[in-house]
Amino acid sequence: MAQEDPSSAASDGILGEAAAERGGAAGGRKAYLIALIIAQASAFGRSVVLARLIGPEQMGLAAIIVVTAQFFDSITDTGADRFLVQDRHGDTREAAGAVHLVAVSKGILIAVLLLLLAEPIASFTGAPQTAEALRVLAIVPFLNGFTNYDFRVAQRHHQFAPEARVMLVSEVSGLIATAIAAFIVRDFTAVLYGLAVRALAGMLTSQWVASKGYFLRYSKDVALRLWKFGAPLMVNGFCIFLATQSDRVIISRFLNFADLGRYTVVLLLGLYPSLMLMRFISALYLPLIAGQRDDRGEALRIADRLESSAILLGVTIAVGFALVVPTLLPLIFGSRFATSTIVVTLLGLITAWRVTAYAPNTIALATGHTRIVLAIQSVRILGIGLAVVGVQVIGGLSGVALGLLAGELLSNLTAVVLVKRSMHWRFGRSAVRYAFALALGLVLVVRGYALDEGSFALAAAATLVPLALFAAAAWHERQVILQLWKSVPRRARI
Repeated sequence: MAQEDPSSAASDGILGEAAAERGGAAGGRKAYLIALIIAQASAFGRSVVLARLIGPEQMGLAAIIVVTAQFFDSITDTGADRFLVQDRHGDTREAAGAVHLVAVSKGILIAVLLLLLAEPIASFTGAPQTAEALRVLAIVPFLNGFTNYDFRVAQRHHQFAPEARVMLVSEVSGLIATAIAAFIVRDFTAVLYGLAVRALAGMLTSQWVASKGYFLRYSKDVALRLWKFGAPLMVNGFCIFLATQSDRVIISRFLNFADLGRYTVVLLLGLYPSLMLMRFISALYLPLIAGQRDDRGEALRIADRLESSAILLGVTIAVGFALVVPTLLPLIFGSRFATSTIVVTLLGLITAWRVTAYAPNTIALATGHTRIVLAIQSVRILGIGLAVVGVQVIGGLSGVALGLLAGELLSNLTAVVLVKRSMHWRFGRSAVRYAFALALGLVLVVRGYALDEGSFALAAAATLVPLALFAAAAWHERQVILQLWKSVPRRARI
């Protein structure tokens, strides 16, 4: 765990050091945090509305639509928008024009592929009734392709207000459209209306908030740099999909659409709050680490804070998921979505380790080591094979979850080793942090099995232990918590 740093404690913290770099940075952070909260609440609201109005089976079919969209987005992800933040010359007109050209090309390509491959995809996922909806889905990537990424350039100077406006308008618009559509059509196609309206609203808002004009431009020099940065990320995007989304395909083929619907909503309970916090933290740390890439000591100090923050958040999610979600699940989504405690606990641990992985991934991106990001995701794919084995040997959602969890653990181990070695940093603190997280997760698994088997005495003991461990970790990492409190909430308090 991180050691205390009195000198930094006396300051506003590493997240606040860049605030004075450009006027209005604090206001931008406040707007960004508020927008993230509202955006994730809106996304969660879409899921609740769909679940309540269309039920588990139709929710499972809607998940196939969303997974397909994510698949094509992942395999064509060049990281072009992040290139504008990371590249030394990412704030030039040439860079912006090239990124916009790539985005438009990507949007058109995905739209064409959806039109051509709708039938085979529907057949492969075991849901032929989704074929026509997949063709309609083509409008979403086409609209996204015309996004103006000037808000990414603004983040180079720690200005987050432009992206905050884009997120806020697009997510709220998507929520309203989904709610209206679900109330009218009462089936999985409601998700299409929400996705299309969200894409249109985001694209228009990105053009509105941009401080520079929108244009397309080809530059050979930028293209070479972007290819070097983005090529590994394209392969990485495919690996990310296999590691984090193909579990839905496994469930739809080996189990049923109702199980897929339940699995999806359980993951969503952890996804939205964790995604909100890690997107906020990562957005702050990416330019900070990138700006100090030539100062090994300073980069290490910032990266250490990021790793500690990610693990603390992951542990919080794991404990909260195991203790709270089994009760909340039927209350929020309805009794038809109730599932066993061990399944909820395992899915919470999967979410926690995915959150933890944000730290090494952000460090690798900030320092330009995109091949490390690819290597990390390649290892995660092992979890898919293990999930198939799990569903065959153990059966049900718990078998799938155990396989995926094993893949996440292997991926995190690989991430830490590769990042530390590439930056010539020591492993000591990371080893202690990750060992702690593993031990706490094991106790939570014991608790889940005990509750499902009716061993309430063991479950009670297994409840007190993780709470005590979490409290001890929070105290040991109080310096990190204090830094986040000083640097973010004081300026972004809501």
